[in-house]
Amino acid sequence: MSDTSENKPGWTLADIAEYTGKSTSAVSNWRKRFEDTFPKPISRDGVALVFSPLEVQKWLEVNKHLTKNTLDIDQSLSFELKHLEKNVWKS
Repeated sequence: MSDTSENKPGWTLADIAEYTGKSTSAVSNWRKRFEDTFPKPISRDGVALVFSPLEVQKWLEVNKHLTKNTLDIDQSLSFELKHLEKNVWKS
């Protein structure tokens, strides 16, 4: 398997929005407003920027005030599994 961006797991802004229950534009605003601390992209998926899920989760933990409706553990695991399945079918 080649080491291309398609084979690397990661989250787009839309994935982050789905994970947090916010809109994609809200996540995009966070990226602009907190450009010094918001995780940097690790690659691209077509035109979409891809971010490290671990770094995004760490950033969200520090910035809890941005997500009033945080996901419980079951919702988080469900999202993770769905995201992994999506990436498996891409490769």
